[in-house]
Formats: sequence, structure tokens, C-alpha cells
Amino acid sequence: MSGLEDVNWAMFLTPQEKCLIGSTPEPRYIDKFYTPKAVQRGYDISIADSIRQSAQTYPGLVTYFFNDNGENPKPDRSFSTRVVLAPLNETGETIHDPKALDEAFFIEEIDKKRFKFRS
Repeated sequence: MSGLEDVNWAMFLTPQEKCLIGSTPEPRYIDKFYTPKAVQRGYDISIADSIRQSAQTYPGLVTYFFNDNGENPKPDRSFSTRVVLAPLNETGETIHDPKALDEAFFIEEIDKKRFKFRS
């Protein structure tokens, strides 16, 4: 075991990365859209970056299946698209936008604006 099994990974995602998994980032972290929550809360940048790089990827899209009654919305991680966790720069921002490992992970132009992809 690496000792990272029980880490709260949401702390090490940026608001941008949280949007890509379908979550709504907490409003107080939105101003630093490319900076992980942990860094915004005072974690050492190099430690946060080390933890992110030890994970390397996160699920960028999770497929949910419902039965005919709309019950049991259980995520099926086997259909997840993995997204690379970008390294952090000296100010704690990611050095590039998230990059999917699956070419089928398509982001609409309108969503690129909403998710604040860099041009």
C-alpha cells in the first residue's frame, strides 16, 4: 500500500477539474480556478503537487445507470475517462488544462468557456 488510499482526493483537485467530473466547486474556491483546494487552504504547494503526481490521473467522467424506476444511481467506474492531473507551478496553479487519456472524451466549445479552458 502507498498510504494514499484514504486521501480525500477532492482536496487536491482544482475547481476546473471538479467541473469536469460534474461537481460544482465551492464558490469560495472559484476565483483561483486552476489552483487545487488544498493549496488554497494553505497546504504546501510541493506536497500537494507530490500527492497529485502520485495519483497521476482522476476519473473525468463517470457513467451512471438507472433502472426503469430511476433507482440505484450507482457510478460505473469501468466507463470512466481518466484525466491527467497536471503538475503545479510555483504559485500552485496547474501548468496546463486537464488532458484526457481517452480520445472519446469530447468537450463542447460552450463547455470550454464554462470550464475556463486556456486558449
